[in-house]
Order: sequence, then C-alpha cells, then structure tokens
Amino acid sequence: MNRSVSIMLGVTLLAAGLLLGWASHAFIAPRQEAEEYGDEDEEAGLVVSPSEMDVAVTTAQAEAGALPEMEPAVGVVRVDEKGSVTISSRAGGRVVAVETSPGADVHKGDVLLRFDPLPLDAAVVQATTQSTVAQNALDEFDKAGRKSRELELRVGMEKAKSNTKLAESKLALVDKSFKDGLVSDRALEEAKQAAAQAQAELTLAEQALQSYQSVGADLQHAGLVAAVRAAESALAEAKIAAEQATVKSEADGQVTALNVRVGDRADAGAALGTITMRRGRVLSVGVSADVAPRVSSGAAVTWIGRDHKPRSGKVRAVQEQVDSTTGLMEVLVTPDSQADLPLGLMVRAQVQVGVLPESTLVPRAALVRMEDETSVVKVGPDGAAKVVAVEVLGEYGDRIAVRGDVSGGDRVIIDGGYNLPDGAKVHEKDSEPIPASADSSNAREDSK
Repeated sequence: MNRSVSIMLGVTLLAAGLLLGWASHAFIAPRQEAEEYGDEDEEAGLVVSPSEMDVAVTTAQAEAGALPEMEPAVGVVRVDEKGSVTISSRAGGRVVAVETSPGADVHKGDVLLRFDPLPLDAAVVQATTQSTVAQNALDEFDKAGRKSRELELRVGMEKAKSNTKLAESKLALVDKSFKDGLVSDRALEEAKQAAAQAQAELTLAEQALQSYQSVGADLQHAGLVAAVRAAESALAEAKIAAEQATVKSEADGQVTALNVRVGDRADAGAALGTITMRRGRVLSVGVSADVAPRVSSGAAVTWIGRDHKPRSGKVRAVQEQVDSTTGLMEVLVTPDSQADLPLGLMVRAQVQVGVLPESTLVPRAALVRMEDETSVVKVGPDGAAKVVAVEVLGEYGDRIAVRGDVSGGDRVIIDGGYNLPDGAKVHEKDSEPIPASADSSNAREDSK
C-alpha cells in the first residue's frame, strides 16, 4: 500500500515538473526572442527613435491671461414672461374653425382660428344705423335746431309774460270786489296764488332763455357731438371685431397653449392661447444658496447646444428665494442667440462666479491623458515634442487654465499629440516636413 502511494506521488511530481518546464519556456522564450528580434530590428534600422520621427500635427499658441471662474450647474430652457404673446381678439362668439395646435410654429399673419362672422356683421349694420342717426341730429341742430330752440324759449317767455299780466289784472279786480264785499276771502286767496304762479313761470321762462343763449345751446351742441363720436367709436369697434373674426398671429413663434376648440364660445378680448416668440426664451439655471451671492448681473454663462457647439449668455437676474423643491436658487440667463433653444431643453451649464488669477490658457483640444495624468504636448524651438503634465485650474468655453511647465507663447499640439513621445520631431499639417540635414544623414550611414 505504501509502495503504491510512493509510485503515485512520484508520477505526480514528475508531471508537475514537466508542466513547470513547459510554462517557463512558453513565457520566457517568446520574451527573449522578442528582445532578440527587437535588438535585431533596431540594429537593422526598423525601429525609429523619437529624434528621427517627423509627425504632422496641428498646434496653437498658449496664452497668458485671466479666465472667468465658472461653477457647474444644470439649466433648462423655459418661456420668458416678457417674450410671450396672448392670443386674443376683439371678436367673440362661436368658434367655427381652428387652424393651429399647441407646439406648432407660426409666423406673423398666419391664421389661427375663426369666429362665426354673421353676428359680427349684424353688429356692424346696427352700429352704422346708430351713427347715422346721431350725425343727422347734430346736422339738424347746426342747421336750424339752435335758432328753433331759442325761438321756442322766447315764445314761451312771451306767453308767460301774458299770463302774468292777465293774472295780475284778475287779482286787482278780485281785490276791489273783496273790498266792496262782493267776493269771499277764498276767492281773493285763489287770485293771489294764480298771480304768484304766473310770475314764477315767467321767471323760469326768462331764465331758460337767458341760459340757453349763454351756455345751453353750446352744451346741447356738445352733447350731440359726443353722441356722434360715441356712435362712430362703436361703429369702428364693430368693424374691427368683424375683421378679427379671423384671428391671426401677432408674432413669429411657437403656439404653447390653445384654450378653445371648434364649437366653443368665447367673449371678446378673452385669452384664447399663448404664442412664445422666438426671442422669448430664457435659460433657467439652479445654483446653491452659497454660490448665488457670487453670481452677479451680466455674468457669463456657457453651455453646449444640441448641435454640440458652445452657447453663451448673460445673467439677467438671481431670484432671492430658495426653491423648496430643489433647494436651489434660480438664475435667469438671457441667451446671446435664440437659435436652437427648444422649450424644455436641459443643459449642463457653467456660471461665472469670479475671475481666476492670471495663468496659462490653452485650447481644450490641447489636453491629453497620458500615464493617468492630464498633459499637454508642447513643441520646442527645435521642433521636438515635449509631454508636460498640467493641473487644470478652470475652464471657459474652449479655453482651459492650466498650471505646469507651459507658459504664454508656447506652441501646444491640439491635433496629433496623443501618445507622442518626448523628443519626437513634428511639423504643422499644412507645411512640408523639415528635410534631414546632411550631418544627420551621415550619422545614420555611419551607424550602419
């Protein structure tokens, strides 16, 4: 039994040894071969050293300057309260046609909806009649009415005078008869009352004539003129209402609300919907309460549009209250351009909260990631590339503020610099490669 175990153990050890030997050959031999072949390739001139490279690149010049300090935030495009138009009409009545819908783009003058025109046309006819009647009354007054009225008042005054004289004469007779004992006290009192009444009517007639001559005629004329103007205004309003039976857009924009459908009745002047003008959109950005005090009116805001191109705007206002839902304070941004700003679009924005100290500024495309470090590749005076690790201090649009062995005036590679080794010779893509010098050619020949 022990002998069998020993034999099995020996076989196992032998197999393990063979496996280890094979593994060592599989992993070590290829590397040795590679190293040997690598040496041979280098000796044969198949491996190009950085100094012998000639890579076409695109460069830009680094600058020294200050950069706005930006705070990241999330924004959404919404309607500007000052940039919307209410759809309304002086017409009213039953809606017989709707030619648009929410979300539709419209131009100034486009037909939006129509009211039943028959009642509106009837109102025009009625207003025309009233205007004609008022004008005729004014014309009649100016033609003969003033003199006719004055004559009526004068005739009334003369009649009052005659009645007064008659009443006074009757009173004198009754008084004499009363003294002679021929009439009663009651007859005398009635005669006195009749004479007093006649005198009062004469006074009123004289005052009416005098008042009419001084101001009454002018007042009556002014009243008739006012009636004409009121009738004309009513007629003009009726005509406008009839014309606005077809409701048209007052501006270029997008229909964001429509409150009526075919068959609905609407009052004149009622809000029928809303049009958001193309210039009537703002970017609403949320910032924390500790960041908000650092945001000032006119501060720069940047974001990337739907077309992946940079967009910008200016801070219009910072709301003073914290939104209870988000815990953020709203910053309203006026975009520099209203193009490509659909309502509801959410963007990642950068809000200026200050200015970074003067530093080196490079294009965003100059940043590369090498050996887990953010770097830029600059080009020396001799046309050789040098990889420089940098620290990003801030960004604004396409410019990045960095700290490292790069300064204003240096040429940095913005295309073709990835994985480029130190010392590699480079040239601009739009220029011819620098030809090798005779000395360098001789040196390569000597090395062979």
